Amino acid sequence: MISKNLSLYQKRHIEIVNNKVAKAVMDYGLIENGDKVLVAVSGGKDSLVLLDALTAFRQYKFKNFELEALHIEILI
Repeated sequence: MISKNLSLYQKRHIEIVNNKVAKAVMDYGLIENGDKVLVAVSGGKDSLVLLDALTAFRQYKFKNFELEALHIEILI
């Protein structure tokens, strides 16, 4: 989901990342119709970008799958 407050450069960068994730999913058959995908989210940039890219991928309806995020905070 690209925010309206981003620069054209930032929007293009997000689009490139989303396209690379979609290509990997399709090329390697990582997700099939009916799959349930759980993304472990640490709160860091990498896991949040992955979650955002998979959300965008799902909206284009290339594959019909469920998507959930999981974050476990361990207080030590």
